Amino acid sequence: MKYYLSTPLSKEEIKSIKNVTEVHMFDKPCFVQEIMSIAYGYVTCSKCVDYYDYEQFALIAVKEITLKLKYIGRDTWGRYVYKDQKGKLWKHIDCLSSREKCIERQDTLYSAYNNEFEGEPDCHMNPICSANFLS
Repeated sequence: MKYYLSTPLSKEEIKSIKNVTEVHMFDKPCFVQEIMSIAYGYVTCSKCVDYYDYEQFALIAVKEITLKLKYIGRDTWGRYVYKDQKGKLWKHIDCLSSREKCIERQDTLYSAYNNEFEGEPDCHMNPICSANFLS
């Protein structure tokens, strides 16, 4: 997995990221087409970076997997529910915004506990995944 650094990190901070196999630092921050953002370098990891490291170090994941999501309705709490091509259920949890706004903002999607339509939002979607919302 490849993660770009959206902020400058020290050698000690980079060493604290789990499963790093390679580190590539740029001479100066530059625009990276792959993520459509400015980056200071990137790290490659043998496994997915955990959510806390991902957030703490403001990493930007290269999207490696695209999930095709079909909207299937709203649960009793008003959360938007989608089903991916493998049958896994995902939810947007901002019930006060329109579904279109959640998609536009690229709100985080959460799996449904026990993959049940009424299941509580469980784990966030892995940052290496991107969502393709089907109409």
